[in-house]
Parts: sequence; structure tokens; C-alpha cells
Amino acid sequence: MLPYLLSARLLAFARSKTIGHCSRMATLSDNHWTRVQPALNNLPPFSIYNQPIKKPDNDDRQYRIIQLDNGLQATLIHDANTDKAAASLDVAVGHLSDPVRCR
Repeated sequence: MLPYLLSARLLAFARSKTIGHCSRMATLSDNHWTRVQPALNNLPPFSIYNQPIKKPDNDDRQYRIIQLDNGLQATLIHDANTDKAAASLDVAVGHLSDPVRCR
């Protein structure tokens, strides 16, 4: 249940966020993504990366990459051996990327 709960919270948080002026940004060809419409009405649709994810043979965690319509991509990792949850965000922009009106 935990990975799905974390996914729902991530989608709810990122629903109104935008990255640049992207409406839908795909990093790979569109046939590598499967469109999903969540059953919960308050969650936006998203895409799941449907290709195998390379990982070490001794890594038993489950990985999923999702992408929202605004271009935000997230890697979701499920580890059945832990009772903790965490999230992190990497924003590769600085103050020089702010719009002129905000400087």
C-alpha cells in the first residue's frame, strides 16, 4: 500500500506545478510510456515508463518511473523490507533562471 500512497501524494503535490513552459515532455519515444488514468478523481492522469529498468542483480526493490503532463518525472522505489517513506527533489536551476520580473 505504501508505494501507491506515496504515488498519490506525489501526484497530488505536483498536480499544479509546472516545469518551464512544457505541456508534455517525453525524454524517450512515446511508445516507451503507458498512459494511466487514476481511479481517484482528484488525481491527474500520468504516464508510466514501460521499459525494463537496469539495476544490479542483488537489488530486490521495485522501481517505477512516472511522468506528469507538466513534464515532471519521478522515480518511485518500493522496498518491502522497510517501514519508512521518503521523497526528495532535485531542481537543476538557480536564481539566474528566474524570470526577469522576479529578479
